Amino acid sequence: MTQLSAPSIFGSNRWFFTVQNPDNRAGIDYRNAAMLFVNNDALYRLDVSGPNAGKPKQVSNMLWSQHCWELDPEQLVSQLDQAQIKLLVKGENGQCGGVDYQYRVVKLGMSGNDAPQPISQQQFYSREFRNAQGGLAGYLSWSGLDIIVYDSQFGNPRVLVKGTGGSIDHAWVFARGVAGRYDLVDAELTNNTRAILAFDTQLGDARLLGTVPYSGSSYQGTHDGFVYFTSGNTDLVRMRLDSVSPPENVLAFSGRLLGIDAGRAIVDEGAGSKSGAIKSYQLVRFSPAVPVKPSVWIDGEPVLAEGRLYYSVKPESASQSPSAVSVSVTGSDEVVYPNAKWIGAAAKNRAYSDANRYRYWSGVSRVYLGSQMSADAQGKWHTGNIDAIDAATGRVVTSLGKPPVDAPLLDIRSVDDSGVVLGYGSSGSSAGAANASYYYWVLDSRTGTTRQIGTTATKTSDPYGGRYNWGWHTDWFGFR
Repeated sequence: MTQLSAPSIFGSNRWFFTVQNPDNRAGIDYRNAAMLFVNNDALYRLDVSGPNAGKPKQVSNMLWSQHCWELDPEQLVSQLDQAQIKLLVKGENGQCGGVDYQYRVVKLGMSGNDAPQPISQQQFYSREFRNAQGGLAGYLSWSGLDIIVYDSQFGNPRVLVKGTGGSIDHAWVFARGVAGRYDLVDAELTNNTRAILAFDTQLGDARLLGTVPYSGSSYQGTHDGFVYFTSGNTDLVRMRLDSVSPPENVLAFSGRLLGIDAGRAIVDEGAGSKSGAIKSYQLVRFSPAVPVKPSVWIDGEPVLAEGRLYYSVKPESASQSPSAVSVSVTGSDEVVYPNAKWIGAAAKNRAYSDANRYRYWSGVSRVYLGSQMSADAQGKWHTGNIDAIDAATGRVVTSLGKPPVDAPLLDIRSVDDSGVVLGYGSSGSSAGAANASYYYWVLDSRTGTTRQIGTTATKTSDPYGGRYNWGWHTDWFGFR
């Protein structure tokens, strides 16, 4: 096995992934990915699978020293060879500046003999959208204050959003292949709103689904032909993928929306960290159910997975112990683990999960439990065991035993690659504690083992700037 020793020189956002379409949701195949990096003044591609796995391949004959800067690439592609990165390169004066910039695009399918393709300034700042086979279907761009759509030849412009144009540099695809057909795009507008756009990959066309406020709005998922967003912090809005009807507010809520799952919207109506009733609303009739009791102190961020809600209960006094609860989104089949707390979740391969941006957990297969916790004489809690829980049932499927070292703070945020996940532990009593030691582990649900793969002495020496487990590429992204 050849392993990557560090993320791309560009940073972790220069990984490219192919996409799947499980259960009408955008999916990423993490085991079919490629990374761009620079070596000896040339741009290279490195694949994680296939005949060239682990073998750097030069893409284009451009000298990297001629490059000035680049746009963030679109990471989710139908085919890795179609992935591309747009570059601003030096002009005739050989400087990064002035008026003679040149605009180029490099595709991952190029060889070391291929020259980067020239494009116009307008194309450079536009966003491509592609058909299901990865071919170019059109461009999302702007003219003056209007957001417009061009065809694949960068012709036939059509106004999509009138008079409230925004920077297309801040437009991003947040879901691919929804309902097997649509790519969803979030475009930032100049009037503190966001336009939600749908690209029809079959027709090669784009349409505006609706707008939401820029602040406090987030994507929650899709269900039965609708796209769901929060609008601000108080309303749930749905938009039809076929754009037959305008967006509609379907639920006004107080507290926080935990997400949608199994055809229901789950809302915590409490204030701050202390929950009120956590209610479950059907996405059709929006009649409520109450899956948990009021006045529960929730520790950390709850997780929705496979029609179940997972949350940890924080002790309200030194005499109480923490507990971890799993309950169906309909309020039935509650499972309580005393002296325990949830420490993270793992998404199935080919299932996109980015809770930090979208609070959208798709395809979670395992939820991880720190169990058999106990308090020492100073009141500091210690975890006795790590267990892997089947997300669909809330029951233990694998016991991974005690961590290799005593680490009160544990976290699992990774992809379940055939039962193998990454995690870390901290010797500190609070997140980001100074002078704490951090431990990095590979947890294997297939063998029930936990293996330590690294240690960071203090927070300040962490190579990822405090994001202790993000950007890793060890066994998880290892070449086989």
